[in-house]
Amino acid sequence: MWYWRQQIRLFLYLVVLGYIGLDVVMKAPAYYIISRIDLTGSSTSWHRAALINAAVEHFTEWWFAGTDYTRHWMDYGVGWSPDHIDVTNHYLRMGIDGGLPLMLLFILILAKAFSSVGQILQQADKLPSATYPFMIWALGASLFSHAASFLSVSYFDQSFVLLYLTIAVISSTSVSTSIHATKSLVNISSYSSAPNSRHSVNNSLISKHGINKSDLVLRRTQFRPRSRHKPSP
Repeated sequence: MWYWRQQIRLFLYLVVLGYIGLDVVMKAPAYYIISRIDLTGSSTSWHRAALINAAVEHFTEWWFAGTDYTRHWMDYGVGWSPDHIDVTNHYLRMGIDGGLPLMLLFILILAKAFSSVGQILQQADKLPSATYPFMIWALGASLFSHAASFLSVSYFDQSFVLLYLTIAVISSTSVSTSIHATKSLVNISSYSSAPNSRHSVNNSLISKHGINKSDLVLRRTQFRPRSRHKPSP
């Protein structure tokens, strides 16, 4: 997918249109397409689809602040808990634990992380090295694998570390890239040869990188090269 990274937006549109098309032609809801995935003949993919359907049917029970009882959602439960079924969906797990607000906040965090990856890749000409964009793309691919896995598994114990580590690396990389772009902008404006460049700031770049104009002028003054002329005796 690295070679088709410029068409990712088109790919997302096609996925959305494909889901709508499946919902139109299928008798069951479109998410039951998950139940058709069975690579080994022993898959529990039907349970994943039925779990989503049960959560929709019992939406009023958990949407506000979650619920501590889901055993009646399906005909079978789990041996380790008399109150719950096997919730093999991390998005639904967020809803059961904290209601719709927690689920939406969790999805918002993932969306923001994906947005940060896209914003960094748009600044490829300002990145420290030529291999930097591919590393950012790999982080985005790792996050996508988490987001897709959430439809079939609910993370627990130390598996959370892998998710939060990926989000943390993307966040810190986004900040470091913005700082690098800011320094590049300061150096360009400091060494510009235009007569009035020292007193003018590119407002479009400032708004893009979230730079304070007064702070940029101060930094530009600090980076201004010293005069080589010796004082007259």
